[in-house]
Amino acid sequence: MHKLRHQYDIKTLCRVLRINRSTYYKHFYSDLAPRTKENPLIRKHLLQIYTDYDNSLGAYKIRRVLERDYGINISLGRVDRLMNTMNLPKRSTEKPKWKGAWKDNGPCE
Repeated sequence: MHKLRHQYDIKTLCRVLRINRSTYYKHFYSDLAPRTKENPLIRKHLLQIYTDYDNSLGAYKIRRVLERDYGINISLGRVDRLMNTMNLPKRSTEKPKWKGAWKDNGPCE
């Protein structure tokens, strides 16, 4: 729509696409949200921390390092979402459940 604004009237484009004109102008001419502005900086720090620790830290420990070394206080969920968008593999700290083989040989004597 933004590319066609020179060929057609904005009012016509909005009517055809069933979008309010105020929504169009708000989307293209407003400032970015503060969180959107700071995400690239946090991604840069995430990648630096991830490579410094030989790809062995998960989201929880990366969040702790961000808070301790860089003074960035963000939630664990946000760190996890940013890591997912960067396609960094997760490092799980949960131990696998033990699945022992129980043999039922009958009652004990």
